[in-house]
Amino acid sequence: LGLFALAACRSTDPTFVQQAPQAYVRYVNASPDSPALTFRLIDRVENWFTADRVPFRGNSGMYQAVNAGDRRARAFRQLPAGVIDTGTVMVLDTTFTLRERTYYTIVQTGLVM
Repeated sequence: LGLFALAACRSTDPTFVQQAPQAYVRYVNASPDSPALTFRLIDRVENWFTADRVPFRGNSGMYQAVNAGDRRARAFRQLPAGVIDTGTVMVLDTTFTLRERTYYTIVQTGLVM
């Protein structure tokens, strides 16, 4: 009976993962007064690395595939070690429309301190 139950749960049909249309993103920190900044897409859970602690004149590396469409993004800076209220400060909160098969370089400019 146990063997029959295991055989009944097995499907011989292939399993496919639906992949959404992809856009490609990288992040550049061009804020001259900034410490390292962290950039994140925050609206969906997906397998996209965060651009952690990107230094001034630095970037997140190569373009990374993300789901296309309207995407909400935030950038944060770390508070200095001597500050009592340790944590992060948000310096960017915006929404981008990313089109399928298009490459985007998001550049953080201006003063953030």
